[in-house]
Amino acid sequence: SDSVEPIYYRIPLSEFDIGRLPADARTPGTSAFKDAVLLTIAMDYAQKGEMAVVTVDESEITVMSFPGTDAALEYILQDLRSGRIAESIPKLESLAKADPNSVDVLFNLGLAYSETGQFDEAIIRLKNVVR
Repeated sequence: SDSVEPIYYRIPLSEFDIGRLPADARTPGTSAFKDAVLLTIAMDYAQKGEMAVVTVDESEITVMSFPGTDAALEYILQDLRSGRIAESIPKLESLAKADPNSVDVLFNLGLAYSETGQFDEAIIRLKNVVR
């Protein structure tokens, strides 16, 4: 299948408007901060009918936007097929947060966790697939 290349950009954390986040999620480095950034950006794209895969590290936010979940998943599956499993997990997590009912996303996330030996995480995702 023809893969869609994402629109890709980075935002230094120092340039992100943390005022857009809930008051209890404004401390960089916390999981609450990462989740709030991810959901805020994902919602921005969802309002345009698009899907964003967002990762947050110590210094920057990386955003890849796609026309929808299927295009985003297909792009990430290329990483999985190439053996870049650990690198694909944060992207799949982002996609799962943005589209929590996608069986395909949860299944691939469960497999990626299993392949990296994170069996407890794999079981959680795969139980959600069955549910």
